[in-house]
Amino acid sequence: MWLTKMHSPPAERNKEPIWKILQEKVFSKEMRTDSEKWQILEVAGGAGVHTAHLVMRLADWNKKPFHWQSTDPEKDSRASQVAYMEEDITSSFQEYVSKTPLSLTLSSDGVVEPETRSLVQSSSLDLIVNINMIHISPWEATVGLMKLAKESLKVGGILYLYGPYKQNGTTAASNLKFDQFLQAKDSCFGIRNLEDVLALAKSEGLELVSITEMPANNLSVILRLKEGV
Repeated sequence: MWLTKMHSPPAERNKEPIWKILQEKVFSKEMRTDSEKWQILEVAGGAGVHTAHLVMRLADWNKKPFHWQSTDPEKDSRASQVAYMEEDITSSFQEYVSKTPLSLTLSSDGVVEPETRSLVQSSSLDLIVNINMIHISPWEATVGLMKLAKESLKVGGILYLYGPYKQNGTTAASNLKFDQFLQAKDSCFGIRNLEDVLALAKSEGLELVSITEMPANNLSVILRLKEGV
């Protein structure tokens, strides 16, 4: 089967800054689960640029085995993820990544697809990575993401978010312009207030670990699943 890579210039620009945050703040510091092999779920993996880059970086750096499972609701994006895996991940590192991206759609009830839900909602994950989804999806998808994190992360597991956010109702001028563009495209889209996202996360048992400013007026947000939720 012929697979076509989808190009994503923003992902190409931010893939290395994201890796550095994951390396320094998550894999080196905040991953406190006792897993012998890290189980990592990438939600809304898009074209697959991040998938290939982060798997290669982690496999090259890491001292612990891991398994990376990518997902996306769109068939073309999942095919592109496979293309990036096959072309950009060296043969010695192929064992670390699933070559079958899952169809994963989020609603306010969590994961829509029953088969995918059965695979990921079992308190088995050490890390969920979600890059540039929250502002280009309905709010219900963020609600579902937090439910997924509560149900699928191990205690102490991490939810990593990356993207643009408003804080105290405002953000950089370029982000405000982008927000207007998004809402004109789809009234359900838009740059969210970080306070609303954190409140939703807290309601599902996730505590804030850190917020880091990133290039191009984005933020890296690290959340951890607390005990007893």
